[in-house]
Amino acid sequence: SIMKLVTTYAALELLGPNYRWTTDFLTDGHMNGDTLDGNLYVRFSGDPKLTIERLWTTLGELRAMGISHITGDLVLDGSRFRVDGGFPKFDDSGDDPYAPFLVEPSAYLTNLNLLHFQVRSDERGTRAWSAPALQGITIDNQVTALPEGPCPARRNFDWTPVFHEGNQVTVRVTGELPQGCRTSKYLSLLSQEQYSASLIRSLLSDIGVQVSGGNRLAEVPEEAQLVAGSGDHDSRHQ
Repeated sequence: SIMKLVTTYAALELLGPNYRWTTDFLTDGHMNGDTLDGNLYVRFSGDPKLTIERLWTTLGELRAMGISHITGDLVLDGSRFRVDGGFPKFDDSGDDPYAPFLVEPSAYLTNLNLLHFQVRSDERGTRAWSAPALQGITIDNQVTALPEGPCPARRNFDWTPVFHEGNQVTVRVTGELPQGCRTSKYLSLLSQEQYSASLIRSLLSDIGVQVSGGNRLAEVPEEAQLVAGSGDHDSRHQ
C-alpha cells in the first residue's frame, strides 16, 4: 500500500493538478443525411473514471447531431498510453483470477472493465443477468430456487467462466437461492479492448445508432475530425 502511495504521488506530480483525461470520438468520413459515411475512431487516454454514464452522455452527442447509421468500423486508438513489455504479473489472485482488483491499467479502460452479474429468485424460479449486457457474454444459470428463507452469503455460489473461440464467454453460476433473495458477483472477463468496443456498440445501439463495420485497433489518422469528446474529469478527483 505504501508503494502505491509513492507511485501515485509521483504520477500526479508529473501530470499536475489540472491534468484532464480526454476521450475523443473522431471520424474520417462525412455526413450524408442521417448517415456517417466513414469510420468512428475512439481516442483513449487511460481515463480511470470513464464510466458508462459518461460514455452515454458523450455518445448522446452523436445522436443529437442526427447520426443514426455509421457505415465504417469502430476503431479504438490507445496509442497515448503504452507500456512496453506489459505489466509485472501479480500471482496472488486469491483464487479469483477474474476479480476486480486484478484489472490492469490500460488506455482502453472503460467502466473499470467490470461485469456485474446478478441472480434473483421468486415464485417463477431464478433469473440471471449482467450489467452491462455485452455481446459475447452468455449466462448459464444453474441456480435452484428454494422456498422463502434466510438469504445465503455470496460465497455459497460458484461463478465459473468458460471461454470459447471468437472471444465468447459463458458464465455458469450454481447454488441455491430462496425466493425473494438476490446474489451478485463482479467479474472482469474480457480484454479492455473487447470490453470497450462491446460497451460502446451497446450504448450506441441503445440510443439508436448502428455501426455496420467491425471492430479494430488503429491510430487516428491526421485528417480525422473531432465529433464528440469527454474531457471533464481532472486528476484532482482521483
